[in-house]
This record gives sequence, structure tokens and C-alpha cells, in this order.
Amino acid sequence: MAPIMVCLILAFHQCAPKQAKPFTQMALGWILAAAAFTTVVHFVLLTVARHIDPATFPGYARIFGWQWPSTFYAIDIGAWNVFFGLALLFAIPAFAHRGDATLVRRGLTLSGSLCLIGLVGPFANVIALRTIGIVGYTVVFGLTCLPLSRTFNAGPGRANSGAR
Repeated sequence: MAPIMVCLILAFHQCAPKQAKPFTQMALGWILAAAAFTTVVHFVLLTVARHIDPATFPGYARIFGWQWPSTFYAIDIGAWNVFFGLALLFAIPAFAHRGDATLVRRGLTLSGSLCLIGLVGPFANVIALRTIGIVGYTVVFGLTCLPLSRTFNAGPGRANSGAR
């Protein structure tokens, strides 16, 4: 999924009007960080952690475990809640001058904001509050992709309007 996320933000950047390019370039940087961190976390968990006997590795759960607090869990939270959330917020200007993209702008704003608000869970040590961020990057972002697809499917003339 990480390469698809990067390609999506790259498409935002490519179609963005000139004045939005610095913002979408930042969005691209944040999504690259999100993709890199989540990919490394899951690669290590699937290749290294599964071959280590937790009974013989002191602190295994605090490093590789998927219950809070855990190092790899915290890194993945950073990828999704911080980096993905910031990527969505920095992508908003790509749709600023598109009248047909109001739902896209609102969806990106809500999704990115919920991702960041979800950080209250780990900081307060009430990991259930992380659900706020999960709703942001799963449900809200998923729903945002519907009007986003209509915006991109508007045709080449409309998809690049404002990109001059």
C-alpha cells in the first residue's frame, strides 16, 4: 500500500497549480517518510521478529510487540498519525482553486486533522484514544477518495484547470 500512497500524493503534486507546488512537495516528503517508516516496521516484524523466541529475548514485547507501549508500534503510529496526517494537510492546496473539489479539501482536512488528534492516545497513555487517528486515515480518508476519484476523472481539461 505504501507505493500507492506515494503515487497518489505524486499525482496531487503533478496536477497542482504552480502556487501550490511547494505545499504538495512537502506533502510528498511527508508521505515518503510515512511509507518508509511503515514499510521498515512491517518488514522487520515479518522477517526478523518472527524468528526470535520472545521467551529468550528480554524486552521483546517492548521492542517488537504490538501492544502499547512498544517501540515498533510507536514508530508505526508516527508514520500514520504524524507523517500521513501532515501529508494530507499539505496536499490541500493542490485543490484550492478547484470549485468541484470542495469535498476533497474538506475530507483531506478532516482526515489529516484526525490523524494528528489521534496522537493524544499515545501521549496520554490511553491508547484507545488512538482510534481517533485510525478513523482519520481509514474511514475518513477512504470516503475522501470517492470525491477525489471524481475530481481526477473529470477529464484532462478540468483535471488540470488551474495548473497553468
